[in-house]
Amino acid sequence: MSSAKTQRSATARFDSLEQEAFLSLWRTYDRLRALEDEFFRPYDLTPQQYNVLRLLKAHHPAPLPTLDVANRLV
Repeated sequence: MSSAKTQRSATARFDSLEQEAFLSLWRTYDRLRALEDEFFRPYDLTPQQYNVLRLLKAHHPAPLPTLDVANRLV
């Protein structure tokens, strides 16, 4: 099968290559998010809470003001 024919049949389900790329990225994001949720569930943590704990650990024993935490998370 020619490359052009393969490309046409692969994109036949989509209106455009851009749409196919977007939906592929969205599915990948969704799968990674599910793995992330599964990983943190036993610890009753969200990914955001984990990031805050990681920041605090990196600055331990020095204090880290709340505003600094917020600025680093954004």
